[in-house]
Amino acid sequence: MSGAETASSSAAGPSTSRAKLPKPHRCNARVEDFVQSLVTWDFSGKIQPAWKNMRQCFKSEPGQETTEPYLVIKDPQAYLDPHRMYQPRPGMGR
Repeated sequence: MSGAETASSSAAGPSTSRAKLPKPHRCNARVEDFVQSLVTWDFSGKIQPAWKNMRQCFKSEPGQETTEPYLVIKDPQAYLDPHRMYQPRPGMGR
């Protein structure tokens, strides 16, 4: 490969194909729900149920995760879809 080819291929940067993004853990949304219940400072009884749901998810077999509703987060798919998860959030400049 010539020097010009190397420079042009490195200038293109990493590809963003679906195969290149890491797949989030199946319980990633449950972990985020628990963390959000901790940091929202809303002590209305959401921390213990969020902890229970997260533990149940980790202890379950793949495909048998708990179906209890999320307590804090509104869009759990945002934490399970790699293309939505790895996009810059609004107001988070790079």
